[in-house]
Amino acid sequence: MFTIRSRYLVPGEGWKLDEQKVADPGGFDALVTAGRKASEVAKDLDARFGDSHYWTVDLYDDENRSCVQLFHGRTS
Repeated sequence: MFTIRSRYLVPGEGWKLDEQKVADPGGFDALVTAGRKASEVAKDLDARFGDSHYWTVDLYDDENRSCVQLFHGRTS
């Protein structure tokens, strides 16, 4: 099992946190599958917020260890 945590800053409201669980298909493809899902989450945040917000998407394994920070938002 993997967890995708996305955090984004909403002006006037502060930081928001969303978590999604991704089932582990096992084997080498597990990280690839979870990474693709995390990429979809990041693309959604980019479409919603673009350059005007800070946001980040992190992928964690089933032992709650950070695998990688896949994307980090930016401001212009």
